[in-house]
Amino acid sequence: MVLWLGIGPGVWILTIMWALALLCCLILARASGVAQTLAVVVFVLVVLITIILLVLPLEGTETATSTVILYDNLFILRCCFIAVGGLVAFVALGYVTVNHFMQPVYAKPLKIN
Repeated sequence: MVLWLGIGPGVWILTIMWALALLCCLILARASGVAQTLAVVVFVLVVLITIILLVLPLEGTETATSTVILYDNLFILRCCFIAVGGLVAFVALGYVTVNHFMQPVYAKPLKIN
């Protein structure tokens, strides 16, 4: 099987098909009359084609059993990165929330004629 950018042809077919279907749906949603109902038809057709392509794979799913055991030497480092990233995201979210709610809201001056 030929891979392009590390991705097989089935994924490329599905990606291009869904991108074109979404573009068609956006264009046809602005139309009027029968053309507007074609957006639903395009969406249902793409869903059916996707289900068919996912249920009927091109190649068999048989995998060769290997006795090679692979170890992830960077597991602890990755866990630390995830923990630090989550902590930073949590602190940033807290800062944004507190900053949003603590900003003063000034009353607009009344116009007296």
